[in-house]
Amino acid sequence: WTQHPDFVERLFKNYGDRVFALDHRTLGASPISNALTLVAALPDNARLHVVTHSRGGLVGEVLAHACSRDAGGLDAFDGDEFRQHRDELTELIARAGEKHVQVERLVRVACPARGTLLASKTSSTSSRERR
Repeated sequence: WTQHPDFVERLFKNYGDRVFALDHRTLGASPISNALTLVAALPDNARLHVVTHSRGGLVGEVLAHACSRDAGGLDAFDGDEFRQHRDELTELIARAGEKHVQVERLVRVACPARGTLLASKTSSTSSRERR
């Protein structure tokens, strides 16, 4: 914010007091859980223009799907090992629906399109070793 005051001034000129910044937890919380945190903080009927960076893109993407009331993706989380994710997605879709939250625009910058290895045992493995 302090490094780009002209941009921040334009941002607040266009959006007023409707700017939210989510500093999401990256370890110990799923992107679904982080999206739930954001939805809980939003007012009813929020229309969102979301800009994300890195892992935040995963949060934005799951939020956009939930706001479209797309429950079809729950089939991908079949099985007991995915119960927590399935339950969180179901809750996210319900809460976004109750509040009538809409994602109108989503910009992902440097988002890991296939997820992240941040908390995995292979995160310290070089990219050459993973190939």
